[in-house]
Amino acid sequence: IELPLMPDTTGTSIVICSVKPGLADPDTIVFRCFETAGREQMLSLPEVPGRQWIETNLMEEEIAAIKSGEITLQPFEIKTLMWNVRR
Repeated sequence: IELPLMPDTTGTSIVICSVKPGLADPDTIVFRCFETAGREQMLSLPEVPGRQWIETNLMEEEIAAIKSGEITLQPFEIKTLMWNVRR
C-alpha cells in the first residue's frame, strides 16, 4: 500500500484521524482532522502539480477550493479536506 503525502501537523495540536478514498471519486483522498488543544492552529498542505485541496463538509460536498498551501483550524474545529486530481 502506498500512502499519500500527508498534511504536516508537526508542532501543532492538529490530529489527522481519517485518511480514505473519496466517496464519489476514488482518485480523491479525504483527510479528516481536528484541533485538540483549544487554540487556533495552521495546517500546512503539500502542493503537488495536478492536484488541488478542497474543503468539504462531512458528506464530502465541496465548500471551497483552498488557494494557499495552508489552512487555519479554529479551537476544537473539525475539518474535512479532499485532495483531488484537477480536471
